[in-house]
Amino acid sequence: MKTLHFTIAVTLLAIISAIIAALPMEDEKSSYAYITDVETRAGNINSTHAELIFSVKMTKSKDIEGLYLRIKFFDASTNLLLNEFSRKIPEKTEEYHSENLTCTIAKNHDYRVKISLEKDGRIYSTREISIFGLSTIPPDDEKLEIVIKGADFTVTGKSDDRVNITATYYIESIETYEKVRFRIKAVQLESNLLADEFWAERKVESGKTNLIKFNLTLPDKYNYRIVLEVWSKNYVTGKRENVVKLNPETFKEGSSKEDTFRVEDFIREQELRRPVPTPPPYMPRAAPGFELVTAIVSGGAVLWLRKRIMGD
Repeated sequence: MKTLHFTIAVTLLAIISAIIAALPMEDEKSSYAYITDVETRAGNINSTHAELIFSVKMTKSKDIEGLYLRIKFFDASTNLLLNEFSRKIPEKTEEYHSENLTCTIAKNHDYRVKISLEKDGRIYSTREISIFGLSTIPPDDEKLEIVIKGADFTVTGKSDDRVNITATYYIESIETYEKVRFRIKAVQLESNLLADEFWAERKVESGKTNLIKFNLTLPDKYNYRIVLEVWSKNYVTGKRENVVKLNPETFKEGSSKEDTFRVEDFIREQELRRPVPTPPPYMPRAAPGFELVTAIVSGGAVLWLRKRIMGD
């Protein structure tokens, strides 16, 4: 009887051991991984591609195995998958862990980005972000380290219905640039018409606040948005906008006053149609050689008249 009991006990122990051995070492229900934060910064940038560095913060089981960080880039307009990057997360980490993944993508798209923690097809956690305007980021070799700190505007004169304004910008830079291209424009607020615009080159020095001045001539009694752009070859690397109110009454919020707007005030002088001089009447030229024959005949007639007079 004892032998039978012993045999049954050994058999049960063997069955239990086999079941335990067949179970995974890790309890899937107790394992976890959550994305807590995502930070994105730009790396190397050239004319066609941008390098983006994703820093993904997570909370996870310390001993979870086979976990991957996966980042997918979808076209924001078509929702097509354009790029995919992944990285295996080390098995032994602290509960609070941060993982970096560098992705190089084309600048000519806007993206919907899906960031996920996955294992064997199971998605533990996911985040989505949008990335727009990569095409506006200048390449590294075209960046200008220039900051526009502030601006002042002064009325320096008035003639007829136009006002002369001097715009003074406070600009700082960590490097000295001998020639920086600026584009300044004045846009009428209510109509969005361009009132004045020009390009200029200025020297910007490091280690000081540069006072850069520009002169504008604008129609009087209107309000404007003055925009200064800093250009490096084909890219805008800096920008500042200010509002100048030459007619503050029309700028008040909630005002029921109707604005009087004259389009002819915003016809710029260089764009006016210049009068075309009336061409002289067309005189057909004689056939080639006819002028020479006429001269010979005229000369012969003169000689004949002189000879006749002397003979008389």
